[in-house]
Amino acid sequence: MTNKSIEGVSTIACGLDNIKQSTEPWLDKALFIGGLNGAGTLALMEVIQNSDFSEPATALTSAAYGAATMLVNGAAYGSQRLRGTMGWINTYLDKTRPVSWAKSGILTAGAIGVLLGLYPHAKQIATDDLGMFVEEQVVATEIPTSLEKRLEQAAVEDIKPVAVASDKPKVNKLGKVKPSRNRPEIYDLLSYDSDLGIEHDFSGTSIVNKNTNIGRIQRTLRWQPIYRAIEEKYDLPQDILAGMIMEESYGNPVQPNATGDGGLGVVHVQGTTAEMWGLNIYGNSNSAHDPKHGKEIKTMLNSCSFDLACVQKYDERAHLIKVLDTAARIVSTGSYVHRNTPVRDPTGVIEDDLQNPVVWGVEYYRAPGKVGKQTTWRYFERVQRWRNKIRDPNLLEAAAADFEERNSGITFDEYLGQWHEMAPNWGLETYTSLQ
Repeated sequence: MTNKSIEGVSTIACGLDNIKQSTEPWLDKALFIGGLNGAGTLALMEVIQNSDFSEPATALTSAAYGAATMLVNGAAYGSQRLRGTMGWINTYLDKTRPVSWAKSGILTAGAIGVLLGLYPHAKQIATDDLGMFVEEQVVATEIPTSLEKRLEQAAVEDIKPVAVASDKPKVNKLGKVKPSRNRPEIYDLLSYDSDLGIEHDFSGTSIVNKNTNIGRIQRTLRWQPIYRAIEEKYDLPQDILAGMIMEESYGNPVQPNATGDGGLGVVHVQGTTAEMWGLNIYGNSNSAHDPKHGKEIKTMLNSCSFDLACVQKYDERAHLIKVLDTAARIVSTGSYVHRNTPVRDPTGVIEDDLQNPVVWGVEYYRAPGKVGKQTTWRYFERVQRWRNKIRDPNLLEAAAADFEERNSGITFDEYLGQWHEMAPNWGLETYTSLQ
């Protein structure tokens, strides 16, 4: 390095040091105090997420922590002795510039570490709590005004499910038999073959925004013959898989995880989980949170123009039967593992027709290591709410009325019937005959 280059580097270093010195009266103090408060908040979030607190207990705990934090911060700020001692230590360390930079670097690294630790919790709050809040707010406004009078006069009738003929006995009694993680042989017999059924063109149809109740209902009901057959096979309560579909993907099988961390499929299975349970995936995935794999999925989806028949050739999570059967195996496994665990209902959403083991099974699907904790029982709560919505005659009527308002010449029942006629293309008859 030439003398001129050395002088240039020295000038830059001196300039940066001058900037740092101008901020030293407050920068490191802010990093230290913010890091401590953030670490306390992170500890609180970890305790809550791994607890079985009820919502009132969680609210009281959070309020107590907030009050304690305000008191401690206020006491620390008001203590002249403490402030003087911290100021003296800070000034003493700042006299030696390398030590000053090391101190600031450690404090900055600590603050960044705390932020990274808080990020998953903030993401979950945004996804779970705020998402459900927004969903509850739109329910009253999602029915077009022009349909209100028709709905008031309409006879409320449930949309009739398409029957899936099967005289085969169920292979699993929920909570009695532990399904295998090994890849079922039948998966190798299933693909997507339009010759097995019939193809319909839906390019001219329109359905409501996916974020609304009826938007998720319109999308999810398309797969009813498939998820009902799988629920029957694994002795699951009817429409529990539908609730999981609505929670995870809005009913859109090529909707990747919103966070882009590698989840795919109508019930959003992560790459590592999919491989663990015998599914072939596109690319590679090395962790449950895998943004790199998320980018691989995005590339693959774009190359297939988001065509489901194309996507399932590269990633079996896009095959409706395989991914839903995998989800059912996971739920059934959780039901078996926790079959003797008493079920608690902290939010009062468990329906009478739900067998106790399935509560743990759905929670196990969310996070096997946190069954019974807040992370998972709140997930079950959301799944159960979606299950209730897709079984609500008023919402079903609203979904049909909205669809028919948007599309002339075809009823909602006819639209669903066309989708259901395509269920055999996924190998449904093979699946039900060999179960």
